[in-house]
Amino acid sequence: MNSKELQLIIKCGETSTVQFKERFPNQDSIAAEMVAMSNARGGNDTLRHKRQDGRNHRPVLSGITGTLPELFEKGMSFLKANLHNIQAGQGFNSIGKLEISEVALEEILQNALVHRDYTRNAPIRLLIFDNRVEIISPGCLPDGLTVGSIKLGSAVVRNPFIANFCAKTMPYRGLGSGIIRALQEEPNIKFINEPVGMQFISVINRIADEGVNEGEGINEGINEGINELESLILTFLKKKPGAKGYEIAEYIQKGAATTERYLRSLKDKELIEYKGSRKTGGYYKK
Repeated sequence: MNSKELQLIIKCGETSTVQFKERFPNQDSIAAEMVAMSNARGGNDTLRHKRQDGRNHRPVLSGITGTLPELFEKGMSFLKANLHNIQAGQGFNSIGKLEISEVALEEILQNALVHRDYTRNAPIRLLIFDNRVEIISPGCLPDGLTVGSIKLGSAVVRNPFIANFCAKTMPYRGLGSGIIRALQEEPNIKFINEPVGMQFISVINRIADEGVNEGEGINEGINEGINELESLILTFLKKKPGAKGYEIAEYIQKGAATTERYLRSLKDKELIEYKGSRKTGGYYKK
């Protein structure tokens, strides 16, 4: 990205109340104005997010505005508000942890904000489906990067001034390490580079309804004579083998007695088994 392109971006960030310089004596001046634009309230509108359940698209908000750190915070708030919390081995009275690693979501969202193509007049999109989350960033991978190479830590800084700014204002942990860190937390993240569509898509599977797209879960359960809640338990145990009874109850949002009844039914059908002692053991899918 050259100085003329940066000047165009800065000019596009203007509103009726905020204006920026159009002429710069040196690169430091451009960098200062770029940071000012990023930090100006109302000068950016780069996130669009909606909740999409199956084939029924249900918009939650049409978009959010703010500085880059504000966009990050609001984007994370949207994601956390619309994803489930699970106990994941914590105490029964704990608030649980997010069904998708919060670290992975942070890394992917920051990557989209820092490395998107700001010359494209398109928003970053956050989409939540029943079985996955998609974060879509304008602009494909630059300068010969591939999905395989970024998984190994290769990186090209598309927006060096913004990257430098975000390193000081957001939990940005370093060039090239974000994708690796996200994969360590969620190994099944799928990255899709679309040069024709000029966008980069990150897809993270959710625990809920994970088996539906794989021909398992609900559909598999119907064929085997089990109901939807039992199928949900099987899907959960596939994602988290060794889960405790209270974790399963929290996940399916049923009481202890109801959950125990479903677990007993699945054991009778030889679809799950309990391994270990009563105190330290857990349930496993056969």
